Amino acid sequence: MVFALLLALYLVYKIAVVVLVLLVTLLFSIIISAPVDYLGHRGVGRGWGTLAVFGGSPSCSGSSGWRWPPWWRTRRASWQRPSRCSPR
Repeated sequence: MVFALLLALYLVYKIAVVVLVLLVTLLFSIIISAPVDYLGHRGVGRGWGTLAVFGGSPSCSGSSGWRWPPWWRTRRASWQRPSRCSPR
């Protein structure tokens, strides 16, 4: 009886992971379908529209005001070598 209960709990855990992956995939496909449909109405094929949306996503997130956290700027500055053209 204990083995059956442990096996059932294990299977529920594994099924929960699969269901979560399927739900995230479904959500992502719903989010991406609107821009791809818009491009499809403009004469762009679905494959090229999907590539354009996937390619444009990082550029949109980069230009939307997202910046490195402040601690990254100070750390990055310490990695840079001093310039040879700097005044002495």
